[in-house]
Amino acid sequence: MENASKALLIAGGVLIALLVLGALLLMFNQLSGYQKSNANIEKDTQLAAFNDQFAQYVRNDLKGNDLISFVNKVVDYNKKTSGAGTINYDIKITVSIELGQAFAQKFGVNGRLTAFPSPYTYVIDKNSTKGNNAFLKTIETMRSYEEDSSIGRNTMSELSSNYEALKAYYIDHDTTRGKTVKDITGRSIPRVENNISIVEQYREYSELKTATFQCVEGPIYEGDQFSKVGFKFVK
Repeated sequence: MENASKALLIAGGVLIALLVLGALLLMFNQLSGYQKSNANIEKDTQLAAFNDQFAQYVRNDLKGNDLISFVNKVVDYNKKTSGAGTINYDIKITVSIELGQAFAQKFGVNGRLTAFPSPYTYVIDKNSTKGNNAFLKTIETMRSYEEDSSIGRNTMSELSSNYEALKAYYIDHDTTRGKTVKDITGRSIPRVENNISIVEQYREYSELKTATFQCVEGPIYEGDQFSKVGFKFVK
């Protein structure tokens, strides 16, 4: 009888130990699941924030000024090879921009642009820099005019709005109808006077900044991460 009681106590002890072990395993699994769930939530939050900073530009009424900001943001991202968080920096972003003949006809001279090289379609991808991409190079050149201490943004805008008068004087050599740089700005600017096409180019750039673009491709995601979009000039 005594042996039977001991056996029951031992069996009870084993049972309790098994129950405790089971409870511990259940708690561990729940804790692991909770941690995994939190990790997934954090990953999704980081990915959503990353995508949103680019997706906010995907509109059918995007102004050129915003398009330039978007492109600069893409170029800055494409330069990165690593960073904090769960973003895969091996996935680069590609942007296509189509000014097209419609833009050239509306804002160019005789249907031709001088600031933006034909065929007026550009792709910004992982290999694009300000030095090797036609669109980026033009934007950088126009900004250099604005930042030039001898010219400046306000002066370029003033000259741009008087381009026809400048063209009449410097290109058509019509001194009656035309105006000089000094007539318009009150001072001589040799860099512009010796190359009046600078003003023509800047005028195209100014029109680009206020033009409207439509999203015609994408956005496309790779691994749930923003990777490609295309825009086209509409008006």
